[in-house]
Amino acid sequence: MASLADLYGKAKATARQIPANLRQSGKGLASWAVDPYGEAQRVMGEYGAMTPEQRQGLVDTAVDLFGGVDVGPVGAIKASHGSPHLFDRFDFSKIGTGEGAQAYGHGGYFAQGFDSPVAKQYQENVKDMDAIKAINNRMAELAKIMESDNAGQYRKFKSDVGRNAASEYDALMQQRSAVKQNPGHLYNVELKWPDAAIEAADPLGEQHLLDWDAPISEQPQAVQDIAKYFNILTTPSGIKEARGSDLYSAVSQRLQQPPFDASSKNPGTVEGSEFFYNKGIPGIRYLDQGSRASGTGSRNYVMFDDRFPNIVTRNGVSLTDLLRNK
Repeated sequence: MASLADLYGKAKATARQIPANLRQSGKGLASWAVDPYGEAQRVMGEYGAMTPEQRQGLVDTAVDLFGGVDVGPVGAIKASHGSPHLFDRFDFSKIGTGEGAQAYGHGGYFAQGFDSPVAKQYQENVKDMDAIKAINNRMAELAKIMESDNAGQYRKFKSDVGRNAASEYDALMQQRSAVKQNPGHLYNVELKWPDAAIEAADPLGEQHLLDWDAPISEQPQAVQDIAKYFNILTTPSGIKEARGSDLYSAVSQRLQQPPFDASSKNPGTVEGSEFFYNKGIPGIRYLDQGSRASGTGSRNYVMFDDRFPNIVTRNGVSLTDLLRNK
């Protein structure tokens, strides 16, 4: 049986083969050909509330269209994360020390799906970032020493100070080249409620997250309640309905101590994320770079607590095996 992810992948690939009248009618799962990712997430969100008859109808329709679908387990959001670091669990206290600018909220960032191309690209971009940064800083210091001890010709120095600096500089260049060959690390995770009882009763799904791109009226009820409480239902101009991004940024600005820096391009604040988390909103979802232009497609997630991501594999090896071999 195919997974839901496989199913909407097939829907996308076979969209042109489905008759236009069937696509437009949205009959069964054929509507996935129009917006496969959105439909898949909608079904994942609604599946837990379906009656047994409705669930069976979903499976039967999937069998008719694509040869089968495995809809469970519901609520386990599969995601991935690229990092220069090796670890066995996530630690969000390190937020702010890495590459990310927290441009979509303060929290841990994950890409949709296992082995996501987005996470793999991030893995490539940040590999050994801290080591390279330290090497570059030291090389800059050595370059100043070499310049101050210069004897008037390239690599000619007045004293051992300059010669020693040049020797260390050359060694660091070789070290930096070796560091860049390290592939970094890719983590596949499942996002779940930290409380097992809550996860069993109401499995974490995308319907629990603040949608960065959606208007307030299409947000989870808890998000709508926050918008009403802060009276943030329209954009500052009052012309358009506010979106999740508007609400998160506005709440963060009002709560941040010291006062929010209006010139900052970073809307993510600890206070904002903590407020939403305490109101039952565990994170944010937003369209990734490849999906923003069309307004549909794959997403990234920002989780507000480091207990949500459960590592399944690191670089293709299961966490169980990694811990067994430590």
